[in-house]
Amino acid sequence: MIRRSFVCAVLLGVLVTAASARKNKNPGVLPPQSSPHGKTYGEWGAAWWEWAASIPADSNPLLDQTGESCHEGQSGKVFFLAGTFGETGVVRECTIPTGTALFFPIVNVVAWAPEDGSDEDAVRALANALADEFDILEVEVDGTAIEDPGSYRAESPAFTLPAPEDGVLGLDAPREPAVADGFWIMLAPLSRGEHVVRIHGGSTTFGFEVEVTYLLAVE
Repeated sequence: MIRRSFVCAVLLGVLVTAASARKNKNPGVLPPQSSPHGKTYGEWGAAWWEWAASIPADSNPLLDQTGESCHEGQSGKVFFLAGTFGETGVVRECTIPTGTALFFPIVNVVAWAPEDGSDEDAVRALANALADEFDILEVEVDGTAIEDPGSYRAESPAFTLPAPEDGVLGLDAPREPAVADGFWIMLAPLSRGEHVVRIHGGSTTFGFEVEVTYLLAVE
């Protein structure tokens, strides 16, 4: 009885491990249902916008053409990468520390009150409707495409958008509630050395595209 139970337990462990491996098509990407470093994908989406909106335009990574601003506002074990405001063909060079995860949107939208709705329900409905139209979803890491990028969609909890002087969103004061929705990737820490991450997203309905290639040095 003990021996049979042991064999069954071993077989069950093998089957569970195999099923998990099949389920995660992208082993270098943390699963969208996970909570890396204590936050869900949606919560990281809110944190990403709090970061991106807090940096003045003259040094904001969203407007950066070379990568010189990639370290603005970064802290902790998760390093944010920025897309663009509708530009393609942007190439950025950036050095990141070893052991750091990378979090970034393929493409996303943020909506806020009062301009986009009177309350959280209205703002969230608009963000959801706009994100429904995103149909260009591509990410490559060192030349290998991430499979099924559409499965990495997440909407954020309500949060407050900061409004620094000369902010990229042109806000005169913080806005709340704000809600983000879109497609996000959390990459496990890359190995030491050079890596290339290409991000391409958008909507054919809106005629909107973002594309940026990061030349990363991990050291």
